[in-house]
Amino acid sequence: MKKTTLLLAGMFLVCGQALFAQDYHWPLQANADEIVAGLNGTLVGNVTFITDVNKGDVAYFDGTDSYISLPSFVNGLDEVTISLWFRCDVGAGLGRLWSIGNGFDDGAGHGAVEPKDHMTLVLDMNKTQFYLSPEGGVPPWPWAHAITAVDTIKYEVWHHSVIVLTADEIRGYQDGVEILMEAATRNFSTIDDSQNMLPRSMWDDDIPFNGALSDLQVFKRALSADEVGKLFDGTLGISDHISNGQTPNIYTRYNRIVVDVAGSLGDEQVSVFDIAGKLVAEKPVSKIGDISLGAGLYVVKVLDYSAKVVVQ
Repeated sequence: MKKTTLLLAGMFLVCGQALFAQDYHWPLQANADEIVAGLNGTLVGNVTFITDVNKGDVAYFDGTDSYISLPSFVNGLDEVTISLWFRCDVGAGLGRLWSIGNGFDDGAGHGAVEPKDHMTLVLDMNKTQFYLSPEGGVPPWPWAHAITAVDTIKYEVWHHSVIVLTADEIRGYQDGVEILMEAATRNFSTIDDSQNMLPRSMWDDDIPFNGALSDLQVFKRALSADEVGKLFDGTLGISDHISNGQTPNIYTRYNRIVVDVAGSLGDEQVSVFDIAGKLVAEKPVSKIGDISLGAGLYVVKVLDYSAKVVVQ
């Protein structure tokens, strides 16, 4: 018997509890639009969009002065989580993944992440570095919280970068694994983020990024280590709700949603909605995995079960 449930306007509920959602989301599939709150970015220079074999449609930066300018989105936040997927091209410049603040000339606040040592053209010890300038101006080098090393960054491979910043601590993750944990002396609440760029440094002479980016997500709270791991593997927000004694197993495989229902004959109807509530796919369990979806947040409904999943 085929069953579907109704989509609730405004937010998605399961057993009276709100499903997890990010506050801002730039899929970076065909433009710089933000799909949750309408904080659209602006393309600057030769930003293109390509189809990647693993991630689908993504933003590509060719190592020239091309980037995406983003509107203010972190000013005043005591806690924030910033998540981004990146792929570095072979032998190319590996500049900043993102920069937040309003430049260096007036001693403004600044935070940034880059997948290399900023003084070289190569992967220097395969580092990920996070920069956060202290309040009151540009400090002498090195900055507090400047360098975090991890030995797993590879060319032509997608990596997941997450920075969690609170009033008390900085946590950094790569591919779901914590690589940085230290006390924070500052958070983004005191930064005037009127000059936010992706992927560009605020120093004009820094190396431009050459590679691809996908799925920038921002949460106005500090995700836990467990939540970051689920964000990396695409299971964040999946409900534990059980329907008719069955717990559907919903997961993503590249740009497809897969649904397994124990004891199913494959005729249960699966409905997939985008974040705006638009129905984008409807197929039986056995056929839903045939549909290729763009990167983004989706709500999946099967039987009396609802789950929110992220397609990377």
